[in-house]
Amino acid sequence: MSVLNVNHISKSYRTGGETVSVLQDISMSVEQEEMVAVMGPSGSGKTTLLHILSGMDTPDEGNVYVNDNEISTFNSEEMAIFRRRNMGMIFQDFKLLESLNVQENILLPLVIDEVDYETQKQKIQYILDVLEIENLKDKRLNEISGGQKQKVAIGRALIQKPKIVFADEPTGSLDRRSTKIVMECMRKMNRELGAAFLIVTHDVYTASFFFLFVLLRDGKLASEVSCTPKEIGGINAIINMLRELGGDEDELF
Repeated sequence: MSVLNVNHISKSYRTGGETVSVLQDISMSVEQEEMVAVMGPSGSGKTTLLHILSGMDTPDEGNVYVNDNEISTFNSEEMAIFRRRNMGMIFQDFKLLESLNVQENILLPLVIDEVDYETQKQKIQYILDVLEIENLKDKRLNEISGGQKQKVAIGRALIQKPKIVFADEPTGSLDRRSTKIVMECMRKMNRELGAAFLIVTHDVYTASFFFLFVLLRDGKLASEVSCTPKEIGGINAIINMLRELGGDEDELF
């Protein structure tokens, strides 16, 4: 069952008196419990694609469906409510609130939706347990590491049990060890909650934890490769994909 369907979307921007085409006729889908990494060289349209798929921007042409809802027709208020209740969002810079502790940051979407205390208590305990951060729940953000902050961001993204989670360079500010911890955490949440994940990343190592790799080039879908998400096998699959297209791994950076 598809949780995301993208039908022939295109996007252009006006800059310096010229129209620049960023995305051209992109179609794709993400199935329930699938993990998809969107990759491509700088300027290929990765971030624009993510913004459109998550409802932060709208396409000039085409349609985007999440859980059979055409989000490209929502106004800003409708989109904000739908995103909070049906999608998870993870960012490179975490976007956590320094004034709140770990537990309060994770609970924020439920607080905004005025979810009752008992439901909050039940949901937060599950998230703390599955992410193995029970011991951090009362800590302030300045007391935890970057990898731990990203775990908190993942917890916040999943507290509403969304069908799909979008992530923009989620390991861009992390070292290799923290990246491994965070990516293994995403895989665990994928198994535990059945949430699909779609991330934009330039990092081959990060993408190697995923099931499907989508390569954008010049605003077009250039290739798709699926494989078992094993670190070395995934890296090799990505590199082979690039070689078939006449490039090399350096083109992803």
